[in-house]
Amino acid sequence: MVGLWGMSEVIGPLAVIPENGQPTLPGVPEVSPETAKLVDNEVKRLVGEAHDDVRELLSDNRDRLDALAEALLEHETLDTADAYAAAGIPRGEREAASRA
Repeated sequence: MVGLWGMSEVIGPLAVIPENGQPTLPGVPEVSPETAKLVDNEVKRLVGEAHDDVRELLSDNRDRLDALAEALLEHETLDTADAYAAAGIPRGEREAASRA
């Protein structure tokens, strides 16, 4: 994401890591060690932020996860409607959240 497509404010809209071992542009040398370190640091930052976001989301919804786990232990399988009901999530809430 960061190196192949330049999806980072720090790196900018540049592809700095060649795809499939091929240079980004013919005759252009590989990235410098400084740029490689910058990409590594940016990847670590993005992964760390995503990790923190997921932990917070799971923690904030722990009661829903526990309810869903209990229902699965009791019934082994749940269809979509039953899974949402077990977690206490109204069906319309999911669609509204995905549009936000």
